[in-house]
Amino acid sequence: MSTRLRPAEARAEAPSDSEEEQVQEAFEEAWRAVLCAGGSMSARTLAAARPVFEAGWIAGARSGSTGMALQDVPLPLGQLELAFMAVERPLRVFDHVRYHGSCPDAHGPYVVCGIVQEPTDAGGVRTVYELGRFEGGALVVKLHNVRAESITSGAGVLDGGL
Repeated sequence: MSTRLRPAEARAEAPSDSEEEQVQEAFEEAWRAVLCAGGSMSARTLAAARPVFEAGWIAGARSGSTGMALQDVPLPLGQLELAFMAVERPLRVFDHVRYHGSCPDAHGPYVVCGIVQEPTDAGGVRTVYELGRFEGGALVVKLHNVRAESITSGAGVLDGGL
């Protein structure tokens, strides 16, 4: 007779009322800290930052990383501002980004080589990016038609080198 252990299946759970309350308080505190430091952000930036903040906060709470060890430790405002700026400002050619899309073998740091905007059937505009790396002093395109959802810009993108 053989006994096999199978890993438990992880099941996604919506945020609890308690987690929602914690996120709200933490996000408001972070926003107040930015304002007190003389910063400002548009409503668009706040709307984009909220879900990212919520996901990070809940992940920390569920892994036990938001306990007493972080109590009364101020947020690193410089990094917080860089993250908000990355959300606020559209990407430009030569920006450094990190690819995390549907091709796992290609994940990592890149440089934006090109930005292509195409009309959609719905009358909107679809933006995709060409990403590259420097080889022998020249920027060589490595990835084409990369969606914005598949890349991250901002602080820490260059960790790991190009």
